[in-house]
Amino acid sequence: MTLRRVRIKLGKFHLTNYPNDRNPQMRKMVAVSAAASASALLLVAGCSGTTGGTNPGPVSADPKTAVADAFTQTGQGKDSTVTFKFDTTEADVQKVFDAMNSGSSSTPNPSTQQTMKSVAKIIPLTTFKVATHSNGDSLNAEKDPNKIDANVNIAVDGKPIEFTWLASRAFLRADVQGLGQATGLFTIDQVKMYTADSARTMPWITPLVEGKWVEADSASVKQMIQKAQASAAPSASPSIDPKKAQAAILDNSEVTKVSDGTYKVVTDAKKVIPALAAIDPNDSFTDQKAQDALKQIKDGANLDSTVTIANGKVTKIDVDLADVLRTWPQSTDKTAQALAQADFKLNGVAEINEDNPNITAPQPAATIPAKDLQGLTQGR
Repeated sequence: MTLRRVRIKLGKFHLTNYPNDRNPQMRKMVAVSAAASASALLLVAGCSGTTGGTNPGPVSADPKTAVADAFTQTGQGKDSTVTFKFDTTEADVQKVFDAMNSGSSSTPNPSTQQTMKSVAKIIPLTTFKVATHSNGDSLNAEKDPNKIDANVNIAVDGKPIEFTWLASRAFLRADVQGLGQATGLFTIDQVKMYTADSARTMPWITPLVEGKWVEADSASVKQMIQKAQASAAPSASPSIDPKKAQAAILDNSEVTKVSDGTYKVVTDAKKVIPALAAIDPNDSFTDQKAQDALKQIKDGANLDSTVTIANGKVTKIDVDLADVLRTWPQSTDKTAQALAQADFKLNGVAEINEDNPNITAPQPAATIPAKDLQGLTQGR
């Protein structure tokens, strides 16, 4: 239930259904940016994967040690809220798409252009928030999902798709009308019409479309948890050791103090990628995949991050993804050249809060029965 158990596959990106998929240069640009984002996320994962004391103590005068100590101290309690978002504007995202399309031999069709406009609008408005509270041991140590309360909130302009796990009960809601208005991709009437036939045999769909909470059948949820626990190897270690990943990143970084509580971390891309691949020789991100990735990256490419620390703990990580898109790719094609010359802002931001998220049980308007849950989980 903690971030340390999330498998991050740096060497495997499945990129489909994004604008102008026929453009191989665009695919490379997105893969490079994804690799940089995943590297930064490993730092966040490291916050809940390392072990340390509860008293931060004095801040080290050495910047790298201060940052390492802060990551060690973060995520050791029973409460955590991590919020991911992009610091950018619709106009900036559109500049990225325009630069990417400039490397294509054909002009995107009207449908693709409209999709890009919609995505450019949505990205700056999107947040992904994970809040957790442990009723047992610390979040870093607790392994029983029944002792963890969690809320996952994916929102566009504050209009959410939301999942809550509390006291072994699972709840779901979606602000369908609000999401349609925020994205411009659909209307509530269109969704009602599309789901009308299914709602006749699955009546819980109607309140879900109306934005109300629905609950998954408790007995079925319990059985799924038990099945998952029985199939998991008790002694299995995380697929990527967050502590080792954190060390691989910081060992290949230059850290400087910008001001009290603010540090600049500049990571050498060509050193950190093979270092991450070497963490686990049995992981899908092999040494060969690391070498293949390096061929697409310029010498001297860096991942620039700003880390904010308060009370000895990390509270914010800000990654300059625009710099990645502009300076990482080999500039042998038109797309890379256009991105290198484009003026845009695109930062990936993770904010970390360790206050109690006060997750409460909603009042469900309907229950998703066992037969429907089985169909949903099996893709029917």
